[in-house]
Amino acid sequence: MEKKNTFVQNFARFTANDGGDGVIKIITDASGNETGFEVRGKLTQFGVRNENGLSFSRESYDHFVDDYYGKNKLNVPLNIKHKDDDFQHVAGKVVSMTKTEDGVEMVAYVPRWVYAYNWIKQAVTDGVLQGFSNAGAVIDAEYDEKSDTLNIKDFALMHVALVEIPADVSAKFQAQNTAFSGFGKEGPKEVENKKEEEKKIDDWRLLV
Repeated sequence: MEKKNTFVQNFARFTANDGGDGVIKIITDASGNETGFEVRGKLTQFGVRNENGLSFSRESYDHFVDDYYGKNKLNVPLNIKHKDDDFQHVAGKVVSMTKTEDGVEMVAYVPRWVYAYNWIKQAVTDGVLQGFSNAGAVIDAEYDEKSDTLNIKDFALMHVALVEIPADVSAKFQAQNTAFSGFGKEGPKEVENKKEEEKKIDDWRLLV
């Protein structure tokens, strides 16, 4: 059967913002008027199988983030619950994305002009929306049948969503173009991975 890219989603919970009210940090203009808020967290933890059976390698984001978003100076869009087909679910953008030793950390900005601003703000504050979820296509991966894990090597990030239930519960969080750091050639050197038996998948599976 012909291979095709797999569209996957990964979830990670929010963490407290320094100087903010709980997990949100209110952003104001020079006059002190509220213009939006920020929420932060770790989008992905490397090398750890999440509740959706996905494990992202240290280089999984590098190619697409560096070659597409970074070089073209584009923002990573933010929406509500992966609804990207109408303006009511537009939530803002990712303003900072950093590759660390163990994962990808990010800061998202929700501007006050978005349609559901008050609802989003209250839902995050009350713990209804509890984390980030990435969504995109798997370009390259290997399936480990023994652990039932899809080990993702190359990932095309399409958007980030605010969601209710994070799958990556051990992950941690933290108005311009998205600031990228540590991806591609700038990234930390790859540490030597332990050898393990893996089977190249013949057909991509749809995992949501």
